[in-house]
Amino acid sequence: MSTFNRRKFLGFILLGMVSIPLIRALISWIKQTTPILPGTLKTASYKVGHLLWNMPLKKISRIDQADYVIVGSGISALSAALALKNQGDLNFKILELEEQAGGNSRYGSNAHGKFPLGAHYLPIPSPSMKELIVFLKSAGVIEKENEDGSLTYNEEYLCSAPEDRLFIHGKWQSGLIPDFGVPENDRQQIKRFIDFTNALKQQKGNDDKYLFDFPLDRSSSDEAFRKLDNVTMKEYLLAEGYTSDYLHWYVDYSCKDDYGTGISDVSAWAGLHYFCARRGTATNGTAHDVLTWPEGNGWLVDKMRQQLEGHFITQALAYQVNEKNDLLEVDYLNVKTSQPQRIQCKKVILCCPQFVIKHFRSNIPELAQRPYNQFDYSSWMVANITVKNTLEEKSGADLSWDNVLYNSPSLGYINSSHQHLNRYQPVLNFTYYRLFDAQQYSRKKILQTQHSEWADLMLKDMRKVYPALEKNILNFEPFVWGHAMIKPVKHFIWGAARKEAKKSIRGKIYFAHTDLSGISTFEEGFYQGIQVVQSISTS
Repeated sequence: MSTFNRRKFLGFILLGMVSIPLIRALISWIKQTTPILPGTLKTASYKVGHLLWNMPLKKISRIDQADYVIVGSGISALSAALALKNQGDLNFKILELEEQAGGNSRYGSNAHGKFPLGAHYLPIPSPSMKELIVFLKSAGVIEKENEDGSLTYNEEYLCSAPEDRLFIHGKWQSGLIPDFGVPENDRQQIKRFIDFTNALKQQKGNDDKYLFDFPLDRSSSDEAFRKLDNVTMKEYLLAEGYTSDYLHWYVDYSCKDDYGTGISDVSAWAGLHYFCARRGTATNGTAHDVLTWPEGNGWLVDKMRQQLEGHFITQALAYQVNEKNDLLEVDYLNVKTSQPQRIQCKKVILCCPQFVIKHFRSNIPELAQRPYNQFDYSSWMVANITVKNTLEEKSGADLSWDNVLYNSPSLGYINSSHQHLNRYQPVLNFTYYRLFDAQQYSRKKILQTQHSEWADLMLKDMRKVYPALEKNILNFEPFVWGHAMIKPVKHFIWGAARKEAKKSIRGKIYFAHTDLSGISTFEEGFYQGIQVVQSISTS
């Protein structure tokens, strides 16, 4: 039996005297480095959505009738619904899990204004996008069409100057193309790439179609360029002699912004599409100009939604699509009452992503045989940061609408207050965008991350430009998207899976969503809706 001698006793006393101050210092350091910011963490209703995996079979409490049922209310769903309405088909219902329509174009608001929760701008459309131009006219975005066919846009909706800036080498520069402190060899590579893509923008393939266009399926089928879908954008850049880290960063940032994945994964065809597919013109704008609102593309969602009042059933979780005689039966859970309900209809348009559809119950075998596993999605954290307008800016270009940090883990932040007619606002809404690679930050981990952890990640990044940021923050509200955007990885856009997934089933079930395009943009969602209604009309 061991004895507790005097030496051991003094050792324990000394250890306690040393460790207690260390513990106190550690606690103090943690409090200083991870401040508790006011605000709440929000997500899409994924917990309700996960009921799809194990939906209890209860007796249907109500049965309704319709000609069409549209499942989802993102841009493709709203566009499809408007197309049905415009051709006189008014007997349709839109089922939406959330309280608010819009998919990843939804928005939030506070006492200081509105702010996007996802998609936040629309580039000026090309003249060939006539259907989108008609919609923008009806929404008051385009003020007039001139005798020569040119368009004049509402100045209130064109992004106000200064439009964007980049924090690089300790200073803000105007524009997002790296310039300040960039060596001459890198500058030459950047110029060569910009000149090349500008020329490629006007080039057509052997079928007399533009090599890259919107909607994506209008692009040329010229195999000399479609084969670029089989290599990554990074492989393509290196093969063409583009070795500049500055150029690689710029192209990587651009791909992440629109596609949710970088040049190491995105196909070269998709990467070039970003730079070469837009040919918008205006009397008061250029192809590089964008349309934006404090609430981002949520403004466009509202314009579409207002024309569809009476057709929505919100907080409705669709979980079953069955065929019965000549009809389809769509079962959904009324989240507010916890009661399952049914709509009997002639046709169904599934405007939800493939990872949702694959969990539907159905007696239709083709619905279970779709290539669901070929669709890969990115995860995002989009946070609204409400700040007092007393931040000390780093030197260089002034606060812009889009503010990006070179070599940052984020895509920077949007000044959602930028479009206010009164340019000085005592309080600003910044919208911060953070993309996560599944290998580094799994979806499960993202959904388990707490508000304080998101705050810590954001502050570590944003302190580079605002060292005292937390002292000015009034509210920090992160919104987590577990599945936000389809990734146009190599082999996907012109591969078999996307082509197969677009096919309708028995002339009764149709599909429309940006994941069937391969790129998650407003334009693609808008045309997915139009195209699916056209295919229904001709079937």
